[in-house]
Amino acid sequence: MADRARTQFLSVVVLVVVFAAGGLVGAAVGRQPAVADGPSDGPVNLATQDDEAGDAGERDSGDREQRRYQTMYERAGATEEQSERIRSEILPWYSAARDSLWNDPAVQALDVLEDSLRSEHRAARRELLDYYEPREQALTDSARALIRAVLDPPAQLAYDSLVAERNRRERDDGNRRHP
Repeated sequence: MADRARTQFLSVVVLVVVFAAGGLVGAAVGRQPAVADGPSDGPVNLATQDDEAGDAGERDSGDREQRRYQTMYERAGATEEQSERIRSEILPWYSAARDSLWNDPAVQALDVLEDSLRSEHRAARRELLDYYEPREQALTDSARALIRAVLDPPAQLAYDSLVAERNRRERDDGNRRHP
Protein backbone atom coordinates (compact mmCIF):
# COMPACT_ATOMS: atom_id res chain seq x y z
CA MET A 1 0.00 0.00 0.00
CA ALA A 2 2.92 2.37 0.72
CA ASP A 3 4.21 1.78 -2.81
CA ARG A 4 0.85 2.73 -4.24
CA ALA A 5 0.75 5.97 -2.22
CA ARG A 6 4.29 6.81 -3.28
CA THR A 7 3.41 6.11 -6.92
CA GLN A 8 0.35 8.33 -6.70
CA PHE A 9 2.34 11.09 -5.01
CA LEU A 10 5.08 10.99 -7.64
CA SER A 11 2.49 10.90 -10.40
CA VAL A 12 0.92 14.08 -9.02
CA VAL A 13 4.36 15.71 -8.78
CA VAL A 14 5.15 14.80 -12.39
CA LEU A 15 1.75 16.12 -13.55
CA VAL A 16 2.26 19.41 -11.70
CA VAL A 17 5.74 19.81 -13.18
CA VAL A 18 4.49 19.03 -16.70
CA PHE A 19 1.54 21.40 -16.29
CA ALA A 20 3.78 24.20 -15.04
CA ALA A 21 6.24 23.59 -17.87
CA GLY A 22 3.44 23.74 -20.41
CA GLY A 23 2.23 27.02 -18.96
CA LEU A 24 5.70 28.54 -19.13
CA VAL A 25 6.21 27.36 -22.71
CA GLY A 26 2.80 28.69 -23.70
CA ALA A 27 3.55 32.05 -22.13
CA ALA A 28 6.95 32.26 -23.81
CA VAL A 29 5.65 31.24 -27.24
CA GLY A 30 2.62 33.52 -27.03
CA ARG A 31 4.70 36.67 -26.57
CA GLN A 32 5.33 38.73 -29.65
CA PRO A 33 8.03 41.38 -29.84
CA ALA A 34 6.72 44.93 -29.58
CA VAL A 35 8.80 46.06 -32.56
CA ALA A 36 9.71 43.79 -35.44
CA ASP A 37 13.21 43.73 -36.87
CA GLY A 38 12.79 47.03 -38.67
CA PRO A 39 9.82 49.02 -39.80
CA SER A 40 6.67 47.41 -41.16
CA ASP A 41 4.70 48.23 -44.28
CA GLY A 42 2.24 50.02 -42.02
CA PRO A 43 -1.22 51.05 -43.14
CA VAL A 44 -1.03 49.97 -46.77
CA ASN A 45 0.30 46.40 -46.84
CA LEU A 46 2.60 47.16 -49.74
CA ALA A 47 3.03 44.52 -52.43
CA THR A 48 6.42 44.18 -54.09
CA GLN A 49 6.92 44.42 -57.83
CA ASP A 50 7.77 40.73 -57.92
CA ASP A 51 4.50 39.97 -56.13
CA GLU A 52 2.49 42.13 -58.49
CA ALA A 53 4.14 40.66 -61.59
CA GLY A 54 3.48 36.99 -60.75
CA ASP A 55 3.08 34.46 -63.54
CA ALA A 56 0.02 33.50 -65.55
CA GLY A 57 -0.62 30.46 -63.35
CA GLU A 58 -0.87 32.62 -60.26
CA ARG A 59 -3.27 35.05 -61.90
CA ASP A 60 -5.56 32.23 -62.99
CA SER A 61 -5.71 30.71 -59.52
CA GLY A 62 -8.57 32.95 -58.47
CA ASP A 63 -9.58 36.08 -56.64
CA ARG A 64 -7.97 34.97 -53.39
CA GLU A 65 -4.50 34.89 -54.91
CA GLN A 66 -5.06 38.22 -56.68
CA ARG A 67 -6.30 39.88 -53.48
CA ARG A 68 -3.19 38.64 -51.70
CA TYR A 69 -1.10 41.04 -53.76
CA GLN A 70 -3.40 44.05 -53.57
CA THR A 71 -2.82 46.91 -51.19
CA MET A 72 -5.46 47.64 -48.58
CA TYR A 73 -6.61 50.77 -50.38
CA GLU A 74 -7.05 48.78 -53.60
CA ARG A 75 -9.09 46.20 -51.70
CA ALA A 76 -11.20 49.04 -50.31
CA GLY A 77 -12.12 50.03 -53.87
CA ALA A 78 -9.87 53.03 -54.58
CA THR A 79 -10.18 54.28 -58.13
CA GLU A 80 -7.09 54.43 -60.36
CA GLU A 81 -6.90 58.19 -59.77
CA GLN A 82 -7.09 57.73 -56.01
CA SER A 83 -4.50 54.92 -56.13
CA GLU A 84 -2.12 57.10 -58.13
CA ARG A 85 -2.47 59.96 -55.65
CA ILE A 86 -1.85 57.58 -52.73
CA ARG A 87 1.24 56.13 -54.48
CA SER A 88 2.67 59.52 -55.48
CA GLU A 89 1.90 61.60 -52.35
CA ILE A 90 1.02 59.57 -49.29
CA LEU A 91 3.28 56.55 -49.62
CA PRO A 92 6.49 58.57 -50.13
CA TRP A 93 5.57 60.75 -47.14
CA TYR A 94 4.78 57.69 -45.02
CA SER A 95 7.99 55.92 -46.02
CA ALA A 96 10.15 58.96 -45.21
CA ALA A 97 8.37 59.58 -41.91
CA ARG A 98 8.69 55.92 -40.93
CA ASP A 99 12.40 55.91 -41.79
CA SER A 100 12.85 59.10 -39.78
CA LEU A 101 11.05 57.55 -36.81
CA TRP A 102 13.16 54.39 -37.04
CA ASN A 103 16.35 56.50 -37.09
CA ASP A 104 15.21 58.59 -34.10
CA PRO A 105 17.88 58.38 -31.35
CA ALA A 106 15.29 57.32 -28.75
CA VAL A 107 14.06 54.48 -30.96
CA GLN A 108 17.63 53.40 -31.69
CA ALA A 109 18.47 53.48 -27.96
CA LEU A 110 15.42 51.36 -27.20
CA ASP A 111 16.39 48.96 -29.99
CA VAL A 112 19.86 48.57 -28.45
CA LEU A 113 18.23 48.03 -25.05
CA GLU A 114 15.95 45.38 -26.55
CA ASP A 115 18.97 43.57 -28.03
CA SER A 116 20.69 43.70 -24.65
CA LEU A 117 17.62 42.37 -22.87
CA ARG A 118 17.30 39.61 -25.45
CA SER A 119 20.90 38.57 -24.68
CA GLU A 120 20.20 38.68 -20.95
CA HIS A 121 17.05 36.62 -21.52
CA ARG A 122 19.02 33.98 -23.43
CA ALA A 123 21.59 33.79 -20.64
CA ALA A 124 18.88 33.52 -17.96
CA ARG A 125 17.08 30.86 -20.00
CA ARG A 126 20.28 28.84 -20.32
CA GLU A 127 20.79 29.13 -16.54
CA LEU A 128 17.19 28.02 -15.95
CA LEU A 129 17.58 25.03 -18.25
CA ASP A 130 20.94 24.07 -16.73
CA TYR A 131 19.24 23.95 -13.35
CA TYR A 132 15.91 22.50 -14.50
CA GLU A 133 16.87 19.82 -17.03
CA PRO A 134 18.77 17.41 -14.75
CA ARG A 135 16.09 17.66 -12.06
CA GLU A 136 13.28 17.15 -14.54
CA GLN A 137 15.12 14.17 -16.02
CA ALA A 138 15.53 12.67 -12.54
CA LEU A 139 11.77 13.06 -11.94
CA THR A 140 11.02 11.47 -15.30
CA ASP A 141 13.39 8.57 -14.62
CA SER A 142 11.85 8.03 -11.17
CA ALA A 143 8.31 8.10 -12.51
CA ARG A 144 9.21 5.69 -15.30
CA ALA A 145 10.87 3.31 -12.83
CA LEU A 146 7.78 3.42 -10.59
CA ILE A 147 5.47 2.82 -13.55
CA ARG A 148 7.66 -0.05 -14.76
CA ALA A 149 7.59 -1.64 -11.28
CA VAL A 150 3.78 -1.75 -11.37
CA LEU A 151 3.65 -3.46 -14.78
CA ASP A 152 3.93 -7.20 -15.42
CA PRO A 153 6.90 -8.42 -17.56
CA PRO A 154 5.15 -8.30 -20.98
CA ALA A 155 3.84 -4.79 -20.25
CA GLN A 156 7.32 -3.77 -19.05
CA LEU A 157 8.78 -4.77 -22.43
CA ALA A 158 6.10 -2.80 -24.28
CA TYR A 159 6.59 0.18 -21.95
CA ASP A 160 10.38 0.07 -22.44
CA SER A 161 9.82 0.06 -26.20
CA LEU A 162 7.48 3.06 -26.00
CA VAL A 163 9.92 4.96 -23.77
CA ALA A 164 12.78 4.20 -26.17
CA GLU A 165 10.69 5.42 -29.12
CA ARG A 166 9.76 8.64 -27.32
CA ASN A 167 13.39 9.24 -26.35
CA ARG A 168 14.46 8.70 -29.96
CA ARG A 169 11.80 11.13 -31.28
CA GLU A 170 12.78 13.79 -28.76
CA ARG A 171 16.45 13.37 -29.59
CA ASP A 172 15.77 13.50 -33.36
CA ASP A 173 13.35 16.43 -33.12
CA GLY A 174 15.45 18.34 -30.63
CA ASN A 175 12.23 19.19 -28.76
CA ARG A 176 12.24 19.81 -25.05
CA ARG A 177 9.41 18.90 -22.74
CA HIS A 178 10.09 21.74 -20.32
CA PRO A 179 10.13 25.52 -20.13
